[in-house]
Amino acid sequence: MTTTRQLALSPFILLLITTGFAAAAVVGAADIGAVDASGQSSPILLASGVLRDGSPGRVVLITLMACVIFLAVLTTVTSVTFAAAVSFAHDVFAQGRRRRTETGEVRVLRAAAVIVCAVGLSLAAAIHRYPTDFLVTFSISVAASCIFPALLYSFFWRRFNRRGLLWSVYGGLLFCTVLTAFSPVVSGTVFALWPEAHFDWYPFQTPGLVSVPAAFLLGWLGSVSSPQNSELEFRDMQYRVLTGKELGSQTADLQR
Repeated sequence: MTTTRQLALSPFILLLITTGFAAAAVVGAADIGAVDASGQSSPILLASGVLRDGSPGRVVLITLMACVIFLAVLTTVTSVTFAAAVSFAHDVFAQGRRRRTETGEVRVLRAAAVIVCAVGLSLAAAIHRYPTDFLVTFSISVAASCIFPALLYSFFWRRFNRRGLLWSVYGGLLFCTVLTAFSPVVSGTVFALWPEAHFDWYPFQTPGLVSVPAAFLLGWLGSVSSPQNSELEFRDMQYRVLTGKELGSQTADLQR
């Protein structure tokens, strides 16, 4: 289901990228920045620049984009809530020795979903006055820096091992956190979290431009510098990535 949703959102993401380049070419970066410093209103400005005021095409285009954005946000929030509830139920409530029935597991999942939603709504109400748009870019950069290199290495490079995995994941997370903290989305700009402060020595809004190559480099460096048997570690890690279970001694003997 998650893969289907990601495939359904891919054309929308490509459309947004194309719309951003088109808005920069038609409207101009300076005019977009004068209206909205974050650039999120570029599709509306593009529609205003191409279509005349009050035209049916302009109304249809703006309405269509508003509906698509709403559905995309609703789908994303639903997926994230369900994934968080499943992880919370599996990691917290399922630690007891007593086995639960299917009805009990459903109840635990529902309780976890309610807790996750309550915590999310409480945090949203507490920080609604602060600009938190940078969290979207931060979460995408963390996924691209911590998950993508590990998956790519584990599927296609047999020398990838535990040290390379840890260096890639923790290094990518560290780079994302540090670069986001010192980027223009946190300080130094009108749309930043603290616009009055100025410690934005990283010039870009997306930390993934640096953190993703750094995660790949750290994964390679950690793997080649590991003194242990990389072939056995690769099999163990590949089995855990594909099944989510530990590789037992019997399974290891069979794979040898």
